[in-house]
Amino acid sequence: MGVHNWLRRFSRQNDVPSIPDGWTDDLSVELRACRTVEGLVDHILEANEQNRQPEMLITELAIEFGLSEEDAKLSVDRVCGGIVRARTGNRANCPDRIEDPIAWASFQRAFAKR
Repeated sequence: MGVHNWLRRFSRQNDVPSIPDGWTDDLSVELRACRTVEGLVDHILEANEQNRQPEMLITELAIEFGLSEEDAKLSVDRVCGGIVRARTGNRANCPDRIEDPIAWASFQRAFAKR
């Protein structure tokens, strides 16, 4: 490491990365009152097993769970995220239950099947 880079480390005024406006760590979605995250995860996993078309699944999630298209796509993504983390076999990779409840529920199911 050169002296210039070493000095730059001490000249930083704020080491906290800035988060753009509108971005959040919260990956939860708002479901209809009678629906649960576990039910959402089950529905997405079942659709995956049945090889349903992605467009059909997004429409189903909107109708059954009251999700916007964006939240439906996020839900599918988070289920996959939970599965990928579970496949590492490392329980420390478990997503946060509060900030990423869909991935958390998906992780629990996938980890239990290992």
